[in-house]
Amino acid sequence: MERYYIPGTKGSVFSLRGEFSFGVDSILLSAFSKTKSVNLAVDLCSGSGIVALRNTLLYRPKRMIGMEIQASMCHLMREAVKENSLDPVMEVWEGTFKEQGKRLKESVDIITCNPPYFKRGEGIQNDRMGMTVSRHELKMTLEDVFIFAAETLKEGGKLFLIQRPHRMGECIYFGKCYGLPVKRLRSVQGKTGRSPKMVLMEFRNRGGDFLNVEAPIILYEEDGIYTQEVLRAYEGEKL
Repeated sequence: MERYYIPGTKGSVFSLRGEFSFGVDSILLSAFSKTKSVNLAVDLCSGSGIVALRNTLLYRPKRMIGMEIQASMCHLMREAVKENSLDPVMEVWEGTFKEQGKRLKESVDIITCNPPYFKRGEGIQNDRMGMTVSRHELKMTLEDVFIFAAETLKEGGKLFLIQRPHRMGECIYFGKCYGLPVKRLRSVQGKTGRSPKMVLMEFRNRGGDFLNVEAPIILYEEDGIYTQEVLRAYEGEKL
């Protein structure tokens, strides 16, 4: 087990030795979501818990649930909860969305989710099953995220999601189907003028039709270092 610093905090997150820890997508999702002063926040597809841990440390929701299907990741998350003295504020729930959704019916203020980016059979699968489950829809689907959100969010509750651009149409479609219209959108570009690498989206339960498309987030300057906006996000500022 290896320890990593959680950007913008004094806390730690753990990963299995030699395994991937977390990437810029997790930090962007954390900075894009608005979990400050909420009663209950849920982080889906939580992995080792980077988004749930960071949002709990930075924004202090009254209660946070990190939800993950992989037992090994849940173990790492529980160790981090203890390490960062977040018990009883942050809980770790192991299982599928369908198993857990009924326990939270219409009680959740905020959901964050960094889901698998690829459908089953799409893209190149990793030799390590844990990484494959994180990147490919072997245990859940994108639609499952919206079904869970529609069942558990309060009226006006929000779902914050990051995805690859080629799946943005599905996200908007599922949001419409389940009463969660997209309200805010920011693309993420590697450099100015490049095609987007990721898209950050905010959906609102029983929200109206107005959509705010914000300026893109640029990750890197021409010399390859992070832009000031991204550096500020790493330091704890909101996007």
